Amino acid sequence: NPNSKSVLLEWEDTYGTALISGVKYKKGGLVINDTGLYFVYSKVYFRGQSCNNQPLTHKVYMRNSKYPGDLVIMEEKKLNYCTTGQ
Repeated sequence: NPNSKSVLLEWEDTYGTALISGVKYKKGGLVINDTGLYFVYSKVYFRGQSCNNQPLTHKVYMRNSKYPGDLVIMEEKKLNYCTTGQ
């Protein structure tokens, strides 16, 4: 949608258990150097001062030197995300 604005969120690597063994944070992304099967969990909370019908999209990309661009490996689109009373 040409009217939508995309904002890249940065990974929080300081608090809690944001990273586990074998995963590093570098240049805005998570780096995994070991071959294997990985389960990726990601959750984003949306909140704001006003409520509109603009869809909110949460995507997780994979970068690999074998591919020419970023690959979307997870995507969620939220519609009607406002709670009652707003």
